Order: sequence, then C-alpha cells, then structure tokens
Amino acid sequence: MRGLLIVDHGSRSQEANGRLAAFARRIAEAQPEWLVEHAHMELASPDFEAGVDRLVSRGARAIFVHLHFLGTGFHVRESLPRLAEQMRARHPGVEIELS
Repeated sequence: MRGLLIVDHGSRSQEANGRLAAFARRIAEAQPEWLVEHAHMELASPDFEAGVDRLVSRGARAIFVHLHFLGTGFHVRESLPRLAEQMRARHPGVEIELS
C-alpha cells in the first residue's frame, strides 16, 4: 500500500494549518487508492514523525513525502532528510522517499 505525506513548515495560524489539512483531504478524495496524511515541521500538529507513524499504522509500505515548501531552506536541506532516516530506522520495512 502506498502512502503520501504532505509536509509544510507549519504556522501559528490555525487557518493556514487548516488549508494544508483541507488540501490533503482533497487529494485523498481524488485518489482513494492512496493513504494520505499531512504534517508540519514546526508550530503545529501533527509533526513529521506522527504523519509517518499514522501512514504505517494504516498499512503503508511505501511513503512518498511531498515537501510543500516555497524554497529550499533548512528544513528541506537538513531537517527532513535527517528525520526521514530516523523514520526508516523506526520502520525498516517501509520505503520513505522525499520529493
């Protein structure tokens, strides 16, 4: 089973965070064969680890992580590759690929 995790920076604004959740719901509705979750790097929940864990608990064996960022800043270059490695170690039977 294939999972999609959409990750953004996160915001103190509930409205901004709600837009990512709504975006993930629309993708899940359009692609019912995919398991879809969203996550934030900072300031909001769920975080990256929780998003991966949710997909694995739903049966995902391969997860594509879509980085929903405007630029290639610290999280894209450093944080997310490191977190992906940690999650691969936590879930050794699951393939995790970053966009």
